[in-house]
Amino acid sequence: MLVWLSLVLCYLAFLALALAMPRHHEQLRSRKPGRGLVWLLRITGAVLLGLSAWPALIWWGNPAVAVSSWLGILSVAAFAVAMMLTYAPGWWRTTLAGAGTAAILLLVLPVFLHP
Repeated sequence: MLVWLSLVLCYLAFLALALAMPRHHEQLRSRKPGRGLVWLLRITGAVLLGLSAWPALIWWGNPAVAVSSWLGILSVAAFAVAMMLTYAPGWWRTTLAGAGTAAILLLVLPVFLHP
């Protein structure tokens, strides 16, 4: 479950970083982002990327294995965001809502499943 949490957090981070770029922001929202919004999205993306390493470290335990696996997870999430921006830019709100919901469920669900 923690691997999925790491993947979802990476996806959200890359989506925030993509929205921080004026070209992608205008492509997705039909307007240029404000300066404050750009910084907010950049900080959010950076924080989410940092947080996405935590589940990988817990899951694999060994830092060397965790970092190499986390880099693979980063690659998968970046590829997913790139493909979404290329082939289905209208789905960004749906994927944002789905990934956000999945992240919340993956954080809360183990509390209820643990005896």
